[in-house]
Amino acid sequence: MATLELESLIKEPDENSIANHVVDFLNSRFNELEDLGKLNTVLSEVKNNEQKLNEKSKTSEILKQSLQAFNSTVTELEDLQATRLELEDVLTDYCNNVTSSNPSNLQENVSNNKTLMDELTMLQQQIDSLLRSKQYLKVLVVAEELSARTKQLIERSPHKALNPYIQLANLLHSIKSKSNGAGHVVTHLDVFLQQSVDVLWEDMKDKLK
Repeated sequence: MATLELESLIKEPDENSIANHVVDFLNSRFNELEDLGKLNTVLSEVKNNEQKLNEKSKTSEILKQSLQAFNSTVTELEDLQATRLELEDVLTDYCNNVTSSNPSNLQENVSNNKTLMDELTMLQQQIDSLLRSKQYLKVLVVAEELSARTKQLIERSPHKALNPYIQLANLLHSIKSKSNGAGHVVTHLDVFLQQSVDVLWEDMKDKLK
């Protein structure tokens, strides 16, 4: 008897025995046909998690781009401020020359002063625009804090998470309404905030189901 059992273990299985083994395996795990529906639920959850990870990955990339743009803005702002100070010094020198020059050189000095004033005006406009961009990007820190707080509350108490979420949504609305003329940096910030709001909203809906 032991010899027959040993032979059955070491011999190569035929197609029938393999088919029977598969059937037995499935029957042992799914006693009823309806249980197969559980696979759809598991698959759906996996797909949802994958989608959220992809969205968060995109959000992280947008944040990275925003920070890079912020650093570029700061550098550009510093350069413009330095140039503005240089032009102001030059303009002061010209003004001093006007008071001491003879009438034949007066027209030339006035023309040069007008050019310098135009350049200073243009630089001031650029500096104002960059300062607005820099100020808006400071919102990024607040947005990250609200987003992190919302995520924590979603896990513990989804209803309480509505408070920081609404603050974040209001922040997004405020930034969008004031972003005209602020440049590409604020555009990146708009997109980042929108992505954060959308992802958090989906997380809350899942928890509140």
